[in-house]
Amino acid sequence: MVVGNFIRDMDPNITGIILVGSLTYAPNHDVKANSDVDLVIVYDDDKFKDSASKYFSKEKADYIKGQDNLDGFMSKNTIDGVDVSLHVINKKALDKITSCNSQELRYYREKPKDFTYGVKDYVGEVYDFKPKTVPVKEVGGEIRVDNVSPPVSPNGPTIGNDMDKILSAGTVLIDDKKKNSCKGN
Repeated sequence: MVVGNFIRDMDPNITGIILVGSLTYAPNHDVKANSDVDLVIVYDDDKFKDSASKYFSKEKADYIKGQDNLDGFMSKNTIDGVDVSLHVINKKALDKITSCNSQELRYYREKPKDFTYGVKDYVGEVYDFKPKTVPVKEVGGEIRVDNVSPPVSPNGPTIGNDMDKILSAGTVLIDDKKKNSCKGN
């Protein structure tokens, strides 16, 4: 229902929507009554910046629009009484994620989040990885610098947070070739 309403009201510049998080990787195990809906929203080029005014104050939206090196932003919202985490990115960021190379992604995040997550290498070993964050003094929040494949394993490449979200269990709801590809919702 929530995802369907979001899709129905979506911006025509959106080229893809991917459902990620516990609703896709463990729907019968990890989903709780207070679980949020995690959506990756893909825009063509930097058109995602124009959507920032839907989720942030004018001051923060203007800040996002003025940044040349952002790949996206993260926003927590409540839609129809359900918490929704939006990971809004451009197609270049999606290309970085799907290339599985050690490249940085830069996101604006309104509420700083200090965390370390586990990344796996291709041998199955888990390593702690903490994204770099840069405080944004002008408007608050932070720029989160996340590596697609953090170079933390002596065994070679790792599966970073963004790559894990999208490639391991993401469900494509909308793509630019099939604007109505939301099945079962």
